Formats: sequence, C-alpha cells, structure tokens
Amino acid sequence: MAYEIRAFKLSDKPQILEIARRTWGGHDHLPHVIDKWIADPNSHLYVMDHESRVVSVANLKVIEAGRTGWMEGLRVHPRYRKRGLGALMTQHVVKVGSDLGVERLRLTAALDNRPSLKLAREIGMSERFRMSVLWKGVSEARAWKHESVPIRKIDSDRTFDALREAVDLLPGNVVVYYWYALDATQENLREIGKVADFWEGRREGRTVSVSVGLAAEEGDERLWSCTIYAIDLDAFLSNLSHHLQLAKQLKLPGLMCIHQLAFEAAYKQVAWLKRGGHRMRLGLFEKQLFSRSG
Repeated sequence: MAYEIRAFKLSDKPQILEIARRTWGGHDHLPHVIDKWIADPNSHLYVMDHESRVVSVANLKVIEAGRTGWMEGLRVHPRYRKRGLGALMTQHVVKVGSDLGVERLRLTAALDNRPSLKLAREIGMSERFRMSVLWKGVSEARAWKHESVPIRKIDSDRTFDALREAVDLLPGNVVVYYWYALDATQENLREIGKVADFWEGRREGRTVSVSVGLAAEEGDERLWSCTIYAIDLDAFLSNLSHHLQLAKQLKLPGLMCIHQLAFEAAYKQVAWLKRGGHRMRLGLFEKQLFSRSG
C-alpha cells in the first residue's frame, strides 16, 4: 500500500507522540511543542500514512511576516527509516512553502546529524553559519563565577540598538535562540522578547556582548537556554557566569549555551567546563524560494 502525505488531524496526535517516544531515547522535545503547533494558525503540520498508521510527521511554521518558512519536527518512525520517507516529507514541505509564497526556507540542524544534513543538501539548502552548543549540569559549576564585565538586562529595542552599535557581533545578522533563528530586525527582536529576555555587557562605554535566555523544555527536563554573542573570551565568560546564576535562581538542573565557535577555547580553560556535559555544533541552513521582488 502506498504512503500518503496529508494534513494533520487531531486523532493523529497519539501516534505522533508514540514516534517521539521512540526518538532520541525518549528525550524528544516534540511532546512539549506539538500542542503549540496545533494551535498556531501559522503552523502547517503534516503526517505520512501507511496502512492507516502515522509513520512520519513534519511541520512548517510561517514566520517573519510571511517571509520565512521554518522547517521543524521531521520525524520518521524507527520501523520505517531508511526507506526515503524523510526525503518525501521534506520535499512535500518545500512544496508547501512554495505554495504559501514564503521567500525562503530555514532550519537548524546538528552538524553530526548526517541524515538531516543530507536532506538539507538534497533540497538545495546552503549553510549560513555555525554555532557551538554546550549542555552542562548546573550543580557541576558549584561556586564558579566570572564577573569582570557588568551584565544588565535590556529590552528588545535596546537590544536592536546595541546590535547596530556592535555591527560585527552577529553572524549574518541573525539571532539564534533555543533551536530557532530570526533576522535581527526590530520587529523580530520584539517577537523574541515575548518568550525570552535579553542582556547586554558593556566595557569602557561600548557593547561587548549581547545574550538571550529563556527557560525551555529539553526532552523530559526543564533547563535554562541561552545564546551568547561576545567580542572576546572575557565578555563571553562574564555572560556565561550570569546565565549560570539565573539557572540556579530558577532551580533549573541544566544549562544549554549556544555561542560562537571561538569560545570553545573556554572548555579547556574553565575547570567545570572540562568535566562531562555534552557538546555539538549547530548550523543554520537556508533555501531561497522567491526574491523580494517576486
């Protein structure tokens, strides 16, 4: 019997959750976001049927005032992998984005996730930039602090101004937060500000770091997720220390820190970063569908 791709129905949810339970050892974050996708009119959720069973799922979220189609949530049931179903779902999502008239498709993917990278290449996506991601247990840091650069909380409009002042701070002028990425426009920063907070580090009268942070669901536990942009290691470590204290205040067990590749050097210089944890590199991938002029 053929595989059929169709729009999501509410009755599909239990089978999607079953796929999630069999993904990444049961630590998939999909169960924590699927209700938001279902309720979001800008999300276009699709499933693949085979013999009345849901065997794959994928979501396309239209963001940035219709300019970007954000690809996320591609999952294939373990029993149905290595049959090209992920490619079929990906091609369908590309068609949906084209039919909706979005200018471009974007996604973030771990650079060690070979199937995801293969799919991205097959649909003609290019890599915009890379970031490092570090997961650590908050309790491992004990009393570690690094406070040479003062860090202050700022609103989204001040964040926009700070990033204009520090023009080389953002790769591609894109802000990464948790697993998402948006162009650093004033409107987009205000959108991010609805779910996250911003901080600025200043030294000698100029911006030396900007960061964004929020409490998030990662698998079956809550953690503090932060993205840090800094001009040097000192500014980075001051931000990292600040976000570590925020995680402790909220009594969150884990810290997820996204940062520029250059600051992987800190892993060898700071004692608590040397021990355990998990590290990876994240890429932002993009496919242009239409130009602004059409």
